[in-house]
Amino acid sequence: MKQKIERYTDKFIEANFDKKDKSKNPSVKFEWFVNSLHCWEYSSQSYNAKQKIGKEISLGTAQGGDAFFLLIGNKIFSLEDNIEEVIKAIKDNNHKIEFHLIQTKKSTNAKIGDFINFVNIPIKVIKGEGISGYQKELLRLANFITKIKEDPELEASFVLTFYTEKDENDIANLRKDWNSDIEFLKNQYAAFGNVIIHLEGSKKLNELFEQFNSNEYKLIINKDNCRLDKETYLIGFVTARELLDCIAPEKDNNIRVLYPDVFKNNIRLYLGPTEVNEKIETTLSNEPTKFHLYNNGLTITTKDIKHAVENFIISPVNIVNGCQTANSIYNIFKSNSKILTW
Repeated sequence: MKQKIERYTDKFIEANFDKKDKSKNPSVKFEWFVNSLHCWEYSSQSYNAKQKIGKEISLGTAQGGDAFFLLIGNKIFSLEDNIEEVIKAIKDNNHKIEFHLIQTKKSTNAKIGDFINFVNIPIKVIKGEGISGYQKELLRLANFITKIKEDPELEASFVLTFYTEKDENDIANLRKDWNSDIEFLKNQYAAFGNVIIHLEGSKKLNELFEQFNSNEYKLIINKDNCRLDKETYLIGFVTARELLDCIAPEKDNNIRVLYPDVFKNNIRLYLGPTEVNEKIETTLSNEPTKFHLYNNGLTITTKDIKHAVENFIISPVNIVNGCQTANSIYNIFKSNSKILTW
């Protein structure tokens, strides 16, 4: 499994990073790989907008933590973002934020001392204590958090994830051996907000990458809503549920994750909250029945169109024009699942 993760890391960096980044040492590349998959899992939309986000959230040589971001609503904010935009996003999200800190160990060597130091970092940052002048990245993070803490209504929660290349048996043993320490550390957060602490190994990374890199999507369209011409192309419309079931299938925990590789042949990546995309989302929220009047639709290429009794089944699915539309639909769904009714 470790060798597989190393291959996945190289494949990921080769496909998504610049030439100079590909020459970095294996530990740095592993960190960016892990950071990226973590970001994608929690906000596939933010990943679609910034495919080098795993590098952007890195804390460099900071001791104790390798990467940081704030999850506000469904969007990731890093230290590179404008603080005023972050504060506005917090207010728009009812003053709620999720603080993510990531630590990666490119080896099977994981020590309790490293773990404790890592978990204590957010408390030190919030208090502004225990950070030496030599830890420039953590001081920068502390200053960033200090400005956010000026909001008297702020509600913070914490997700702290410690990744190694250990296999699942070793990770299970760590969880057992470190359980009392984990529970003690959780109690230290009582005054600051709810905390979730994850210990993850190669199994988790393998599952994430295989989900990330797969394209076994099937778009199932009601035959009443489209027409097949010369057995080569379909023209018609899809419902929001049909689209989301294809590109953001529902998981066991009722969470939908937007898989980015469906857009790999798109003419452009997701551009984020541009004026046009904000108008798309406004129409989706306020006038969904008029959406088709204002939007020029999606263009999808595929290899196979199968006939079922009531539906056409399209697989694989590559959206070559419509990344902004699809991401906007997904974004609105995240805040209002009633989108699935139309």
